Amino acid sequence: MTYLLDTNIIQAILDNKGKVTKKIERVTERGIEKIFISGISYYEIMCGLLTLNLADERHARKLVKFKNFCDTFDLLLLDKKDIFDKAAEIYALLPKGVTIELADLLITSIANSHNFILVSDDQPLIDKVENLNLHDFEIQDWLKD
Repeated sequence: MTYLLDTNIIQAILDNKGKVTKKIERVTERGIEKIFISGISYYEIMCGLLTLNLADERHARKLVKFKNFCDTFDLLLLDKKDIFDKAAEIYALLPKGVTIELADLLITSIANSHNFILVSDDQPLIDKVENLNLHDFEIQDWLKD
């Protein structure tokens, strides 16, 4: 199995939420499964961290922790036309009046186009995407499971 971590899951890891940290440890210990983060999640987390007062030691430690975390897992970029095609397809499948934030749409399309499991606890996103019945697409919430 291969996983793509959503921004909210990475944030939970940085905030030391026990369940998700233990799940990451179990997955990486087995060595047969792979975990990725997206360039979009990297950007979202870095924006948030860099807007904090980095003179505050706690925030500075969080930035170092995030950079170390990113050294552990490969970064997936928006580097293939298939990702954009999948994002457009997902957008077109949304019922009229239903929207998904652009970052969430792109992260979902990265996971879907690579046949990865998206790990997220964004319940509104989960509900919207699961109702689309995307072929061979799975979302797991490691904060709940």
